[in-house]
Amino acid sequence: MTKSTGFSLELLTRPATERLAYFENYTVAHPRLKEVYEILMRTIAEPAGASFIFIYGPSGIGKTTLRLRVEQKLTELALPKLESDRSRVPVVGVEAVAPESRNFNWKDYYTRALIALEEPLIDHKFDYGVRGISRDTFGKINVESKVVAPALRRALENALIHRHPDVFFVDEAQHFGKMASGYKLQDQLDCLKSVANMTGILHCLLGTYELLTFRNLSGQLSRRSVDIHFRRYCADNPEDVQAFKSVLLTLPLRQSYG
Repeated sequence: MTKSTGFSLELLTRPATERLAYFENYTVAHPRLKEVYEILMRTIAEPAGASFIFIYGPSGIGKTTLRLRVEQKLTELALPKLESDRSRVPVVGVEAVAPESRNFNWKDYYTRALIALEEPLIDHKFDYGVRGISRDTFGKINVESKVVAPALRRALENALIHRHPDVFFVDEAQHFGKMASGYKLQDQLDCLKSVANMTGILHCLLGTYELLTFRNLSGQLSRRSVDIHFRRYCADNPEDVQAFKSVLLTLPLRQSYG
């Protein structure tokens, strides 16, 4: 969501690979991204009793970029408070990794979430209270393979309560729906609801339209959630076409990259 300011002419003298990398990594603050960003920031600041935020849209629309920008902003806003409360983590982001098998791996998810909650201030570490979760001499968390998923979940709940982030982001959240036959989607949803309820931490799930099936399973959850549709630009909408053209005009000229 970086604002376009042009590029240095010196870049034109750099190797082709460097020029191409600059072009590929160039990000423009397009209207749809800014709109969803502002809605999300307002909802996090004033969730009005919501436990979940669902952000859904097509693949490649910019959901991960949105998450990273919001994480950056929330961290900046929290810096003054962190001086007096250094054990706090203002925002946490984790990806729900697609399972190699047909069943979503909750143990892997809990482990990744615990690691995401870590920070480098060893003096502000705390004991998770679970046998098999320890720290090395550098204060980094180690999770032994024998630790079962329920124990990891309790550790995650303790960590969220202790770190008290403003929001817990889960990217690619549609992967929660991956399960073997015999398992119910409702069971997956109940796990997430339980963690949110036990910790009181706002959860934001980002994913494709598959997330809608997951989200609509529970009427109770519907009443306690906020939906944000991150839609793509439509060729038959004049305003969308104009916005898309404006974005293209802010990009560095492709022919300048050899």
